[in-house]
Amino acid sequence: MTEKAEQKTEKRPAQESRLHPQNEDMWPVPPRQNPYHLAFDLAFETLLGRTASGVDFEPLGVKCEPGVIRVPMLNHVLVMDLVKREVCVEGGGRARIAWALLALHYLCAEDIHTDTREVSFGHFTDSRAYLAVFTKRILGRFLGTIGRTGGRFIELSEQLGGTRLPGSGLSYRFDLLPRVPITIVRHDGDEEFGPGANVI
Repeated sequence: MTEKAEQKTEKRPAQESRLHPQNEDMWPVPPRQNPYHLAFDLAFETLLGRTASGVDFEPLGVKCEPGVIRVPMLNHVLVMDLVKREVCVEGGGRARIAWALLALHYLCAEDIHTDTREVSFGHFTDSRAYLAVFTKRILGRFLGTIGRTGGRFIELSEQLGGTRLPGSGLSYRFDLLPRVPITIVRHDGDEEFGPGANVI
């Protein structure tokens, strides 16, 4: 959940193409884009606007102090410094950008009413075109790593503070955020099909 020091690697300059010479006048190179950092800045601006307007964040299950909001996330706590505009893991370093964005969007939600419906990715009509991508990139990676075996899934789920649920398959519920529980269900395969999984 915290950032790791990245090793700098020296890159060799790309060879000039005969058809597309690397001439800045003819083929201007756009500046490097950092969409995650842009999203982070925009989300922080929205959060600061909400704090300035006196929005009460307590119903979201977070702890508010002057200039600081503490957000429980899995078995960690993210500390949002509203003055420095930083998100850190309590007792650790700066939070990775993806985790920070999740917490920021959680605090910036327009509608904070409780919704107890349990849904899977396929329930969101506007996102069904990405269902195959979700299956490959999320469920496929899960089944190829920590969900490869039931024993490994149990071991790591317990480490993250997951709660095992009854029912068919092997299910663990995680409090990703105070009001955003996520359940991962793993099903054993058989002679014809391999193991399967779903996220609820």
